[in-house]
Amino acid sequence: MFSFYPTVTDDVGVVRLEALLNGDPTAGTCAITTVTRPFCRVFLSGLANDIDATVTVRAYDAAENHAEATTQIHVDNVAPALVFTPPPESSMRSGSVTITLHDVPADVKAVQVVSVPGDLLARLTGAPWEYTWQAAEGVSSPCFTIWDLAGNSRQLCTHYTVDDTGPTATITPGNRALVRGTRFTTTVKASDPSGIARSYLAGADGAGTTGSYTNATLKAGKDGTRTITWVLLDTLGNQTTATRTVIIDNTTPTLTITKAPKNKAKLTKKATLTATASDRNGIARVQLLVNGKVAGTDTKAGYSFTLNPKTYGKKFTVQMRAYDKAGNVKYSTKRTYHR
Repeated sequence: MFSFYPTVTDDVGVVRLEALLNGDPTAGTCAITTVTRPFCRVFLSGLANDIDATVTVRAYDAAENHAEATTQIHVDNVAPALVFTPPPESSMRSGSVTITLHDVPADVKAVQVVSVPGDLLARLTGAPWEYTWQAAEGVSSPCFTIWDLAGNSRQLCTHYTVDDTGPTATITPGNRALVRGTRFTTTVKASDPSGIARSYLAGADGAGTTGSYTNATLKAGKDGTRTITWVLLDTLGNQTTATRTVIIDNTTPTLTITKAPKNKAKLTKKATLTATASDRNGIARVQLLVNGKVAGTDTKAGYSFTLNPKTYGKKFTVQMRAYDKAGNVKYSTKRTYHR
């Protein structure tokens, strides 16, 4: 829309005005009041952008005598566009950040910087087209409203992520987990809104040093506690140090049969076998093996089993097996029975 205030005179007075766009009287309106000067406007929405158009004003007196004046205008229906650095959707740490507007069209007359609630932060009217923003976590980044000389406007918001927090990490084994063997593997899965730049574990054999998921292999060493430390950095340099303590356990549990028929005994009826087992990190289960196959499992102390000789052949072997919570195993001596 193009608005203007024509100046008109007549010896008896002007009673009516018309505004025409390219000769079309339906494309414009004018108003005359006793308290304001004449006001006219023409609507440009139906025209292509970046073309010339003719605006005509006709003035009528009470006798319908009329005169007209014509002028040329250039149609600009497109709001200006800009490019920002840092680009929208970028991540940054808190502090002073200079937001620079690039490729500013020559017909831009002003840029207004506002907060997301709508508070005016600054008004830019010329180069350098830049604004220094105090970035902080939880504070919305600013929006820019741009006007050109034709009155077109566009609002662009920057949507930056302010990140002063190190990555989050999920580490295995978990804290106080039992580990057995001469070597064990630890893994870390890291995440961060700014992306993971690096993750590493001191003392690892062949540990990965980049990426969001890393495996590392360590020598277990002697039984006891072992602390492992992962260091993770996001792309902004925020760091997280995560430690886990694992328990190395390569010691087999103790296992004693406390009640059972004597070796090579003849069994004619069901017999009860009991055992005790212990380990500094706990017993997971005790099993009864007959001819090498599991015939019963007990997970509660006072481990007890019932042996039915009729289930097996004329001669069979019996043995017990204890597992600690780390997975170490202890076998009792075998006993042979017949019936």
